[in-house]
Amino acid sequence: MRKEKNKKILINGLLCFTIIIYICVLLNVIIFKSLASPMDLFTGNHPIMRSINVFVFKGIWDIKAYAGTNRTNILGNIILFVPLGIFLGTFLNHKRKYILKSLMVIIFISFLFELIQFVFAIGASDINDLILNTSGGMIGIFIYQGMIAVFKKEKVRNFIAIAGTVVGVMMIIMTVFLTIANR
Repeated sequence: MRKEKNKKILINGLLCFTIIIYICVLLNVIIFKSLASPMDLFTGNHPIMRSINVFVFKGIWDIKAYAGTNRTNILGNIILFVPLGIFLGTFLNHKRKYILKSLMVIIFISFLFELIQFVFAIGASDINDLILNTSGGMIGIFIYQGMIAVFKKEKVRNFIAIAGTVVGVMMIIMTVFLTIANR
């Protein structure tokens, strides 16, 4: 009994660690991408980049940009939110209507990032990003659904915790090496 409780505490800790790393990645890629330091967000010591697009699919493929850039932007927005759908499945799956609740959380978080970019003038706020991010989150929810259809929920939760921790540790190591190399 005690061993099972300790295992559950360990898995929950690993999941929390993974989610913290994921949030840091989201913030770095979406909010801090054009800033020399996160403090620049509050000091205003950054180039002002404020635009808004409320027309669905307008400008999603920039004809002036290299095709690889367009694909990277589209796929990047989708892939970046896949883990969020998986994490929400891990935490909300035991609740009724968790898919709808997860979808609402994904839309809210994506909208919040677009709003922050607009308010702090650090990027383009785009309805297409909201759609692509939400699509990525839904893919994550479906991946989680597929996993629990094949394996027990507890095994899936353990796998997500361990795999997420491994990826998180690798990202920390890469960040340290890149920081040292760029000094």
